[in-house]
Amino acid sequence: MLYGISETEIGEKHLDYSSYGHFIPITGTTETGARKKILGHIKAARPTPESYALLAIGTRWSPRIYEGEAVLIDPELNPDPGDEVLIMHSGEIRLCNLIKKTDKQITVSNIGGDNKRYLLAQKGIQYIHVIVAIFRMNKVIIIAARK
Repeated sequence: MLYGISETEIGEKHLDYSSYGHFIPITGTTETGARKKILGHIKAARPTPESYALLAIGTRWSPRIYEGEAVLIDPELNPDPGDEVLIMHSGEIRLCNLIKKTDKQITVSNIGGDNKRYLLAQKGIQYIHVIVAIFRMNKVIIIAARK
């Protein structure tokens, strides 16, 4: 008996973290947001069928995210305060920390260096998607890249 658990109670449990494939599509950049055209793929388990990645362009998001890294986004998750999120607001892409949300507005801070807080009206938000991972440059493998 181990910690009050018999051998028959301990078993092997198989979890399949890659049930939606082994490639995550890169569908845009941190400047453009998600597009319908696939720019390439990252070789990694895809958490949901709707998840996608964006390639970081420029230094706007550093030191949290650097140019050449990929940001994994899951649009099926409901964003909660404390989450890092991708926001399309009035046609502009923002990578932010979600601080607070109400029916009329949300409070966010930049992921980039300044951590400045902003109030954004809910009516100007096209979408808010949760950032679930960042693939560092040495982990990004772009295959089948297309223009």
